[in-house]
Amino acid sequence: MASVFGKGEGFHSYLRDSQGMGYNKKEAIWEWNEIWGKQLSETNLKVLPEFVKLSSRRNCMDIQGARLIVSVILQQCMLQMTNRQACLIADATFNRMGVVPGILKAIVVPGSDIRARSMAEIERDSADTFKDVTHEICLEQEHQITRNGCTLNLFSRCWLGMGTQEYAPYGFEDMGMKDHFPGREKVLWIRFVRGGDGERQTWPVKFDRDGKLVGPDNGYEPEVPMEQQNMWPQTKITREEFISCFMASPILSESLRRLGSSDHVLHAKKAISLEVAVVDPHHEEEDDQLLDAIDVQQSILLEVWDSDTISKDFLGEAWLPPLSQFTTHAKDLVLPLQKADFSDDAENGASRPDAKKDL
Repeated sequence: MASVFGKGEGFHSYLRDSQGMGYNKKEAIWEWNEIWGKQLSETNLKVLPEFVKLSSRRNCMDIQGARLIVSVILQQCMLQMTNRQACLIADATFNRMGVVPGILKAIVVPGSDIRARSMAEIERDSADTFKDVTHEICLEQEHQITRNGCTLNLFSRCWLGMGTQEYAPYGFEDMGMKDHFPGREKVLWIRFVRGGDGERQTWPVKFDRDGKLVGPDNGYEPEVPMEQQNMWPQTKITREEFISCFMASPILSESLRRLGSSDHVLHAKKAISLEVAVVDPHHEEEDDQLLDAIDVQQSILLEVWDSDTISKDFLGEAWLPPLSQFTTHAKDLVLPLQKADFSDDAENGASRPDAKKDL
């Protein structure tokens, strides 16, 4: 069985002439020589069936399914991230090139010219009248990913057009954006990195005078291809690749471990009686402490007596408010008279002792 390919040790030194192989300066191409360029197998070569057996079906899943799985797992673990971030984690984990899509720049330019140009040429041709809306478009992508089932394409036909040529009315007002050029046609230019292969592209999206999205027309397509779809093998994942990549990702494997190790038995809910006391809801304690620190702990007591020729009669007394309440402006005060309180627990302290003050 040693002569059968796939069994035994087949490594040994194999010297061949490499002259005339490499970069050809005259033709400006890389080339093989006659010896290495033609590789022929041995006569009557036998190979084990498992090395050449083809599967009758593609046992794989689309990257879209991986995004949904990752999004659900991260949400179940209550990790603080958006749907777009979950999709990017899925692409970085399962994409063979490790490429994640992203918006590099977005500008709005007045007019209807959608000729293929670079972003620098578009800015130069617009005579500096363009408006940078990169931040707003990034937020809009977050919104669309949440509503279209983790599809990264902006203004997707399956979402706005429901698979038809006619798009539902959608514009700047629906996106929560300002129409920088009201009453004029305008083009939204988006520079982005495409998911799947990492290619940089610039894509135009036309809007009418009312700020509404213009549907497909004469080869123009408003859907921004932020990702490759149904491409083999860029967007496909086999079962072995899925398990291997999943376990190699710390954030996904640890999240799955946490979900699997928790108690999944449903328990009856019990209400807990709690007594809640709101302490200092208006945060006045700090102010009171400051006033106590600067207070001299002295008050002014006003005593009212009825003086006649026979004797003096005590009518009542009143305490002045704290002096900190008085300003440079005059103010009128009405102080009610009250009987003398000789208790040390009185609000302003004990009254001045006098035997004639007993009413």
